[in-house]
Amino acid sequence: MKSKIKSLRPEIIQQLLFTKSLLSQTQFLPEVNPSSFSIAKRILIAHDAAEIGIAAVADQIGSLPNKSQRYLMDYFDPIKKKKHPTRDVEGKDYFRQLNIVRGNLKHGMILPDSNQWVYVGDKVHGYLSSWCQKYLKISLADLDNSILIDNANVKAL
Repeated sequence: MKSKIKSLRPEIIQQLLFTKSLLSQTQFLPEVNPSSFSIAKRILIAHDAAEIGIAAVADQIGSLPNKSQRYLMDYFDPIKKKKHPTRDVEGKDYFRQLNIVRGNLKHGMILPDSNQWVYVGDKVHGYLSSWCQKYLKISLADLDNSILIDNANVKAL
């Protein structure tokens, strides 16, 4: 699996590592009765991570949207068209909902339902992991900062 990771362009690796870093701020955070503000923060972070992650996947497989200004939902159809024209990319409906909730939060300060969105980071991580496996043939779990180390002696440490 590590050899497949090396076939990714360096900027794609960096995007995926950044995505993982963002999601680490939102995952596995046990809270009893999390506040709406806490969940709102998770939603904003998870949305940004999802956008960076799906952009990396689309870029690596050569299916970027044909427009200069790109948003989260713009990536799903080009990936679908290139990889499986008869069915949507896994998670599209979830991300449509996430996009709406984020927009309501950002533009109207409408706070999310804490119970519905408490695991947003975990869900986004799950979809991103699936996309990496399906489209890039890599395991997101195997992707870590050590891949950026070129010196074999340093890497061995």
